[in-house]
Amino acid sequence: MFITVRTLQATVFSFLAKLAGLKTAKETAKFAEALREFSFYSLSLFLSWVCLGRESWLYNLDEMWKYDRQYTVPAEFKALYFLEASWYLAGVVSLFLDAKRKDFVEMTTHHLCTGGEEEMEEVEEEKKPAKKAGNLEDGLAESCKISDA
Repeated sequence: MFITVRTLQATVFSFLAKLAGLKTAKETAKFAEALREFSFYSLSLFLSWVCLGRESWLYNLDEMWKYDRQYTVPAEFKALYFLEASWYLAGVVSLFLDAKRKDFVEMTTHHLCTGGEEEMEEVEEEKKPAKKAGNLEDGLAESCKISDA
């Protein structure tokens, strides 16, 4: 994905920047980067709608709680997740390859902290003991109980 996006940015998006009348290399690079982001997020929004739009729980949240904990994630959801994860990783690499911006340190810190947080959540989930299979309503009710102690 990274190579495809970089190729588009260097060829098609830069060509469109010149058609738009941008003359300097800095203007062209900024335009190409902005068009890269716009293109991905538009594609991502469309694919998310295509994948999730058929799910009954998207329009009726009561449906969401009818599935049991053994819900199998459809292949298109996994593909969408993989696409988003690859974009995130490409964004980390882009921080070092794109022109340095004013917020370079903040963005680098954000990406490192977000990635670290995701990894910590996965480790914590692995440490939890396995629970018997039940439905989500039972699990939600159990997690919302307030102790009297």
